[in-house]
Amino acid sequence: MYHFPPTHFRLFDYNASSFLLTLAAVCIAFISPVGKTMADDSDGSRTLATSGGLSSVLFVDAGAAGGANDGSSWPDAYVKLQDALLDASSNSIVDQIWVAAGTYRPDQGDGQTPGDRSETFQLQSNLAIYGGFSGTETSLDQRDSETNLTILSGDLLGDDTPNFGSNGENSFHIVTGLGADNSAVLDGFTIRGGNADGVSPDNRGAGMSNDFGSPTVTRCNFTGNSASIGGGVANFNSSPALIACVFLANSASEGGGIANLAGSSPPMTNCIFSGNTAASGGGVFNDSGSSPIVANCTISANAASSSGGGLFSSNNSFPSVIGSIVWGNTPDQSNVNSSLFETSIIQDGLPLHGVIDADPLFVDFDGADGVVGNEDDDLRVLPGSPAIDAGDNGAIPVGVITDLDGHPRFVDDPSTPDTGAGASPLIDMGAYEFRLGDCDADGDTDLIDHSQLDACLTDPNAPLGAGCACIDLDADGDVDLRDFALFQWGFGL
Repeated sequence: MYHFPPTHFRLFDYNASSFLLTLAAVCIAFISPVGKTMADDSDGSRTLATSGGLSSVLFVDAGAAGGANDGSSWPDAYVKLQDALLDASSNSIVDQIWVAAGTYRPDQGDGQTPGDRSETFQLQSNLAIYGGFSGTETSLDQRDSETNLTILSGDLLGDDTPNFGSNGENSFHIVTGLGADNSAVLDGFTIRGGNADGVSPDNRGAGMSNDFGSPTVTRCNFTGNSASIGGGVANFNSSPALIACVFLANSASEGGGIANLAGSSPPMTNCIFSGNTAASGGGVFNDSGSSPIVANCTISANAASSSGGGLFSSNNSFPSVIGSIVWGNTPDQSNVNSSLFETSIIQDGLPLHGVIDADPLFVDFDGADGVVGNEDDDLRVLPGSPAIDAGDNGAIPVGVITDLDGHPRFVDDPSTPDTGAGASPLIDMGAYEFRLGDCDADGDTDLIDHSQLDACLTDPNAPLGAGCACIDLDADGDVDLRDFALFQWGFGL
C-alpha cells in the first residue's frame, strides 16, 4: 500500500478556457516532457537536452544482455550498477544514472569481490541516481517506481528467509553516503536485506549508512534491514534530506527505522515509519545532540521493548515533530513528552502547541491480514479524519508540493473546517493528503469514485442519499452540479 504512482494529467476542467489551457499543457508535455529528453545526436553520444544545456546520463539495466554494456543507451546499458558508479566517478560530465527495474547487489561488478559484505553502493556528490525505469524512457517523468521495482539488495546469496533469517552473509551497508553532500541524490529505489552486525562502524546503517555526509534521498523504501544501530538508516554527524521515504519492518537495538547520532539532524518530510522494532526507538532514535525535523510524517505501529516505540531521544536531542501523526506505537509514542511537538496528532499527547489526541481514522490500520506494520496496511485517512486541513503550511520545505503518493499538497476539503496553521488551503497532517471525492479511500479519484458520483447526483437541496457524504464536496447537504465541478477538478489526480 506504500507506493509512488506516476504523475496523472487532469482529464478535464470545469470551463472552456481552463480546458484549453489543460489541453495545451498536455500537448506540450507529450511533445517535450517536463524535465530532460533524449537528444538525437548523430555521433550517438549519451546526452539529454535541457533548458540549461547538455548533461550526461549513464543507463543501467540488469536485463540488457547482449548489448555493449557501456551505459551509453538502454540497449547498451551497464548490467551492474557498480560499473556505472565506477564510470561516473572518473567522468565529470556524467551527472545522472538511470536504473531499470531489477535487483542489484553491491558485490557485483568489475572490481567487486563476490560475497564481500563490505562492498557498498557509494553515493557521489554531483550525481543523481534514479530508479523506477522500464528501460525505454526518454525523460524522468515517464518512470514509475511502483510498477518498475528497482531493488538494491544486501542479500548477497539470495537466500534470505522471513524475519531476517539466513542473513549472516548480507551486506553491512547496502548504500553509503560517506562524505557526499546534498547534490548526491538517490531516488526511486527499494533498499532491503542489509545486516550491519559487525564491529563499529559496521554495526550501524544496514540499509544506508551516512558518516559526515548529507545526501538527498527521495521516494525510497527501506525494508527488512537489521543492525545494532539504525536498521534502515544510520546517520553519524550527517543530515540527509529524506523526502517521501518509507521505513518498513526494519530492526535494530537502537533505531529500528532510523538512528541519528552525533549531531545528525536530518529533515524528514512525507515519510512513513511502520512495523519497525528496537529496544529503544522502534521508529526513530536520536542521540548526542541529534534533533531531526519530522514534518508531515506518519509514525505508526512501531515497537520498542524498552521505550520510545515511535521516537526515542536522549543526550540533548530535541526532535521537531510538526504536522505529523504518531499513533499506535508500543509501548509508548515517545520517551519524551509531547511538549516538543507541534500541530500534530499524538496518541496520549499533551494538548499544547496544536497537538491533539484523536484517532486519525486510518483507512486500514492493520490491513487484510489483521497484522499491523506490514505492506498491506493503508495509512491514508478517511473522510472526517482530524488530520484533514489541520497541518502547518510552513512545516514542509519549500519546493515539496506533493505527498507520499505524488499527489498535490495544500488541497482544501470543503466539508472540513480549517484547524491548522497558515492561510487556506491548509495542508493535512501525516504523509498523505486527503483526496476530494475519494469515496473508496484508495488515494485517488478514479472511475470507481465517479460511479458513486453518478449514483448520488441530484438536484440542489435534494436529500443526501446513503453513502453520498463522501461526494458532497461543498458540504451543503446535497450532491449537485457544484459537487460535480469540484469532482472534475480532482478527477485523475
